Amino acid sequence: MENKIFDALDLAEIIKSLRENRSWSQRQLATIAGISNTEINRIESGERKQPSLMVLFQLSKAFEVPVDLLINACGVKLVNPLAQSEKISLRKIQVVSTIRVSTSGLAYEEDLGVEYTDPRVLNDYAAYIWFKISGDSMIGECIRENDLALVRIQPEVVSGSLAIVVINEEPATLKRVYKIDGYLIFHSANPNYPPRIFHGKQLKTIHIVGLVKEIKRKF
Repeated sequence: MENKIFDALDLAEIIKSLRENRSWSQRQLATIAGISNTEINRIESGERKQPSLMVLFQLSKAFEVPVDLLINACGVKLVNPLAQSEKISLRKIQVVSTIRVSTSGLAYEEDLGVEYTDPRVLNDYAAYIWFKISGDSMIGECIRENDLALVRIQPEVVSGSLAIVVINEEPATLKRVYKIDGYLIFHSANPNYPPRIFHGKQLKTIHIVGLVKEIKRKF
């Protein structure tokens, strides 16, 4: 019966309704589904109209509803593997766990192979990598150790973005980046890690590797 009620609703309305029917906050849903709180917010606001199939499967499992309900709501058409004309060529993206800055540019270390990635998630032909997360500094956004972050390589991000950054000669790490009055602030989502603030000449020791586009968890 619950599924019938949702037939005329879009994905944002369905997710919000399912969540509120269970008296869950967005953060609670993110924890239960194993998805970042930011992703839940984007889906419910309508900003993310077509989440990845993995996200839809995780949400359907959390709500205990058929995944077809969510797939149909966002207009995703599953590819028939027998129809050659409809096949999607997945893009191979390198997976790394360590990034450092060298005199010749970014150095990717500890190559972990590749992830086959739906090109529709990428939306462009920019350089991408999958970065394996270490530590618990972003646990407050439900980003855990060994999660994979899809990173669009770019030297600048807008304030408030989730990005991979390198500080001095330290290994790359995941942080929420804020730019305020000439200051660059790297914010963790864990009270055990205070914000790191940089200004003036200190900015020369900072390197932004790229913008995080998606977080994926493997079970």
